[in-house]
Amino acid sequence: MTSLTSWAAKITGFSTVVFLIVNCTFTTKRQKLPQFRFGIDTVGHSIDSFVACQHININGVENSTAGKVESELEVDIINGVNIPKDDPHKKALGRMIASRVKSDLRADRQWTGFIFKSDELSE
Repeated sequence: MTSLTSWAAKITGFSTVVFLIVNCTFTTKRQKLPQFRFGIDTVGHSIDSFVACQHININGVENSTAGKVESELEVDIINGVNIPKDDPHKKALGRMIASRVKSDLRADRQWTGFIFKSDELSE
């Protein structure tokens, strides 16, 4: 009877391993450089018209999960001044900045999402 119990445990363990391998999906993330119609300084100055800040980082990321590829553009405002604290106004500012950056891109359809991050200057 012991051999039957150990045999059942081995089958259960094997099926668990097979189940985990079959249901596993891989996600890869890599940097993707955005191509602008103008220089990056021009894009930065156009964002400055919405919010004053010390520095702006614009980074592209390409995520691939189970064969589906999504490209996101991340705009990071560093030491921004007068960034809205409340969520609706902050989202509205993010949409305006995303719209401006999108209009400055050479191929805007290759980007599926925009992420807006801000870090307000402490007084």
